[in-house]
Amino acid sequence: MSTTAYEQPEHVAEVVVREPIEKARPTWIGRVRSADHKVIGTTLIGISLISVVVAGFLELLGWAQLSVPDNTLLTPERYYTLHTLSDTSYLYLFALPLLAGLATYVLPLQIGARSTAFPRLSAFGAWSIAFGAGALFFQLFLTQWQGGVNFNTSLAQLYYSTGAGADLWLSGVIMIGAGLTANAIDLAVTYKVMRADGMSSENTPVFAYTAAVYAYGILLTAPVLIAASLMMMLERQWDVFGIYNTVTGGDALLGKTLFGWWNNSAPYLVTLLAAGAVSEIIPVAAGTKLANAGAVKKALKFFMIFSVLSFGTVYFGGPVALGWNCVFMTLGLALLVPASVLVSSWIQTLRQGSFKSSAQGHFALRFILFFTLAMALHAALSIPTLGAWLRGSEAGYAAWHLLVWAAAATGGFGALLYWFPKITGKLFNDFKAKVACGMITIGTLIALLSMISLGLDGFPREISEYSDSLGGQARFIEAGLGTLLAAFGVIGLLINFIQSSASGSGAGNDPWHGHTLEWYAPSPPPVNNFDVTPAVDSDTPLLDIRSRIKSETAGLAGSVAQSPTSGRPSLRESKH
Repeated sequence: MSTTAYEQPEHVAEVVVREPIEKARPTWIGRVRSADHKVIGTTLIGISLISVVVAGFLELLGWAQLSVPDNTLLTPERYYTLHTLSDTSYLYLFALPLLAGLATYVLPLQIGARSTAFPRLSAFGAWSIAFGAGALFFQLFLTQWQGGVNFNTSLAQLYYSTGAGADLWLSGVIMIGAGLTANAIDLAVTYKVMRADGMSSENTPVFAYTAAVYAYGILLTAPVLIAASLMMMLERQWDVFGIYNTVTGGDALLGKTLFGWWNNSAPYLVTLLAAGAVSEIIPVAAGTKLANAGAVKKALKFFMIFSVLSFGTVYFGGPVALGWNCVFMTLGLALLVPASVLVSSWIQTLRQGSFKSSAQGHFALRFILFFTLAMALHAALSIPTLGAWLRGSEAGYAAWHLLVWAAAATGGFGALLYWFPKITGKLFNDFKAKVACGMITIGTLIALLSMISLGLDGFPREISEYSDSLGGQARFIEAGLGTLLAAFGVIGLLINFIQSSASGSGAGNDPWHGHTLEWYAPSPPPVNNFDVTPAVDSDTPLLDIRSRIKSETAGLAGSVAQSPTSGRPSLRESKH
């Protein structure tokens, strides 16, 4: 073993050995073949960041169409094709891969594992999502699917949707669903069997716990999406089974149930992961522990359960018995209880600490704002009569965007900034990131409030044109301008990422004085993550380590005790 330096800090009982580390990034072939959870995680993050640019561009084309009454810029067929691809990209290719990629990268580091349980399965999942994205966009060159992200089984019948567009969309969704399922299996098993000694579910870091809860939610919902899509493809190719088509003896309500099970749950699972990340960022930014961490974990678990079970709110206004409407209303409103616990904990944490301004902290605060607004709209959508009216309006579309875009962008980008030094070993430009945060926040608020206002005035969601007599032009223009401002913020943030990863200053192993084990590892971590993991006594092991060092009951060789230098330190803790 070649070494570059030997150090003997006074308070450490072991020699610190530093080894040169390879700086080369994996090639594309190496990335495809890699079973390193960090490479798999960054692959998913890369898919997400490319997709958000595409989704934003397509959405801007839609707002350009609606900026003028009776506009002919896009034909209705082209408008609905681009609109479908935009919404699909936001949910399937941006929000879910971004947060799932961060979970794949961070979970093993937080629980002291050197790898994941099934890395090859997770790698299959990442590339399955990539190929699914290819199938979704290949339909642009064929007959396109125009039915929206909330798949309508009646519209998808071969009689109404000829050509290969719907089949390609279904194929892409099946591959993405399979990829998310494979990734979720890896996350769930890793959390269950690979935690460090002393780490139980009670003292697991909040984000690691959230990643496991998210994985269980995906395992409850994504297989349903896969099965529903496969049955739809079978019925389209051989219209003799009578699955959804009432003409051949099928049940249209079955399709609404199966697709609704996924379509209603997925945006909340995105928000769940974002909330877990914010629960890590807020305490570090405030310089204190998370208030009521045990209650927060229970709230995250019940948030997942109620978000999955409340899928029946999509039935409001349909041929469903009053008793079932009451059940689904109760389940929908029950979601507000864990949501209130989360917001209360974040506010209490901020009050008992001293908030230090940072870009990731600003994104976390914006997430709290959008999360609160999303829950207010969720409460309205959970009232049967009001929900049936709002869900089909621009206000219902705004509620969807609050989860799939606003929560994913503020929570996801905040988490990416928080772990950016760990992933790249570099610091980003904090001022530029704060400016981007402000642009994304203001632009998103303008767009969403305009959409809510249009919905309250009776404008239906996802229209391709409207009459000048309806008087909504100014608000459509405002929504478009707000989206444009948010898009500039996203582009600025991505440029910041690219420049910082290439030429940013060294971050060291623990630039934020974090609370969890990922900050104990070098930045970026080696393939095996840790040489030696420390003993874990709580959900904030690095705070415990610092406390032991301060009281001189233990010594630490590694990231916490030393200033950042080149080379990979072997991480050891020893008692005097």
